[in-house]
Amino acid sequence: MKIKSYINRDKTSRIENDYTIGSVTFDYSFWIDNHMKNYGKEFWHLIRTDGEWKIISVVFSYELAEFYPEK
Repeated sequence: MKIKSYINRDKTSRIENDYTIGSVTFDYSFWIDNHMKNYGKEFWHLIRTDGEWKIISVVFSYELAEFYPEK
């Protein structure tokens, strides 16, 4: 079984920050044996502390490709 997860880093990716807090938004898809199983969007919220970025929250949508084909 081949399992792959993709982050689509094209026009749908967005990064914003003010060097203290930040957010990352992107589309993703999850594949098993060359068939997409689910897809959606992810939103990460980050904070910069001691010169490093830390993820403080993750929110994501989850669409089952079997029932909701990607638009």
